[in-house]
Amino acid sequence: MSDPKVILQRSFKIGTALNYLHKVFFRDEKNANKLYLAIYPTLKSTVQSKGRNLQDAIALLEALADAAPFRAKSRNFKRRYVERADGWRSLPKDPNQIPYGYWH
Repeated sequence: MSDPKVILQRSFKIGTALNYLHKVFFRDEKNANKLYLAIYPTLKSTVQSKGRNLQDAIALLEALADAAPFRAKSRNFKRRYVERADGWRSLPKDPNQIPYGYWH
């Protein structure tokens, strides 16, 4: 089992990086899709190898949720893909395949 201090340091680094990415790619469709395509492979491998409840996996899911547009689409995305324990499994490889009402 990992040392809690190491886990916190790693989570802080990931959180800082995700915050920076969010500011750089501030919620327009083209940049949100780029962010999605960059995060998706890491998210999938992290969840499959270490579990959905790992802080790193949660941070990646939250970053995707933050890239969704404001209001209803953002809430819908969070409900379907982030809040449900198995929601991440429904995420398509291509963000253009996310149903209308959940993404850009």
